[in-house]
Amino acid sequence: MFQVSTVRASLKVSDIKANPPVITGAQRRNAREVLGLSRDANSDAVSRAYKKRLTDARGNDTEKAKIENAHSIIMMSQLSARMKGGVKVDKDIRFADKAVYFPWRPRKHTASRQIMLYSGLAYALMAAWGIFTQATAGTQPLVASTVIGAGSNIYKLQQLFPPGPSESGGASGLKNILRGALLAVAATFLGCFLIYTLPDWVSAQINKQMPYWFYEREQTLLTVGTAISNWIMSSYFR
Repeated sequence: MFQVSTVRASLKVSDIKANPPVITGAQRRNAREVLGLSRDANSDAVSRAYKKRLTDARGNDTEKAKIENAHSIIMMSQLSARMKGGVKVDKDIRFADKAVYFPWRPRKHTASRQIMLYSGLAYALMAAWGIFTQATAGTQPLVASTVIGAGSNIYKLQQLFPPGPSESGGASGLKNILRGALLAVAATFLGCFLIYTLPDWVSAQINKQMPYWFYEREQTLLTVGTAISNWIMSSYFR
């Protein structure tokens, strides 16, 4: 079997172009079978399957080596396909040799219907609580929205990138938690900015005043805005 795992750390498209590897169709099929992947699996599916198989193979070094090799073959095959042209390659693979200036940026990913439904219900209840108790709730609905968003994001990330059995698995789990929390905080600030701060600032710049109800319902607007922005973030981004 074609061995490529030893060069994964320094893999670059330029290296593939200079010395294209020879990977047969049988090797690709075998690699997909090892990871349980379909032919059109994208990089997220490959990553999920790879980490899940490593977790299942805990304590079995032979099986882990087989999984590592299969993963390397698939990644190398996708990079090679890009160099030949005419093949649609996932964006993360297509620019694998490019520097990432903002690696923690939100990336588009549609969550499962279960996450979208349950988080939507939680946000709706939170928004209703904030609207009907706006005189006493204060900023609690905003905090609750952020917590719900963080929980939804972390749950989704743990499914996408389950921590492996190695020492790096703990770091991966911590990364999921930090990323999920940061996405929720960003969504909360974005919701507040778009639904209240920005309109108020624009009206001031053009020497206009927002309607009285806009200021009277400030807490309601912020509650609804953060609920919507967090739901969008947890449903369509990772």
